[in-house]
Amino acid sequence: MPSQRPQPAGGDGDENKDIAARRLRQALDKAADYHKDKKEEGGAETTEKDAPVLMTEWSDLVSQRIEDAMRRGAFDNLAGKGKPLDLEQNPFVPANQQTASRLLKNNDLVPEWIAARREVLSARDRLRNELKQAVAAIRQQMDEVSDVEERARLSQSWKRWLNAWHSRMEDLNYRIMIQNLKQPVRHLEIYQLLLRDELVRAGADAAWQFDLR
Repeated sequence: MPSQRPQPAGGDGDENKDIAARRLRQALDKAADYHKDKKEEGGAETTEKDAPVLMTEWSDLVSQRIEDAMRRGAFDNLAGKGKPLDLEQNPFVPANQQTASRLLKNNDLVPEWIAARREVLSARDRLRNELKQAVAAIRQQMDEVSDVEERARLSQSWKRWLNAWHSRMEDLNYRIMIQNLKQPVRHLEIYQLLLRDELVRAGADAAWQFDLR
């Protein structure tokens, strides 16, 4: 005859179910009591239905919570209360560099990467101004010259200038790359220059943007 699998005693299973049911009822009762207490305290808890939707509503809620905390005296014994703020400490400078930062500030100096950044930006502005002047000059010469051979000579001269500008921008872009690696703040990144974009900025016609060798 095949053996029969032993069945668990019915009493143990029913007892476990009763225990789980009691624990669930206790948890639900505690949650209900908690919400009831919060509601009796004056509605300090914000339900999902009453939660602010607009930013202005959130701002009003935050202001209300701050005022409630002030009335309860939550801000009465804060450290440094009544004392002037210590503006010598720069919150953006690591603790081990505060002394060096203070010395630079007191002597009207700036960190090396800031000085280098200013130099790179000045070099970029100078190059753009020179390119703008060169574009204006070649435009004027092209307008004044009608001879075909002379215009061809000006075109060849302009092409040599473009290659020279391209080399200068490559050098400046290398400095920009090094500077971006030095800077501790990502949003201060300096964008590298593209000759064709800079020609458009300077007002060059599309016909002047020759292919570079």
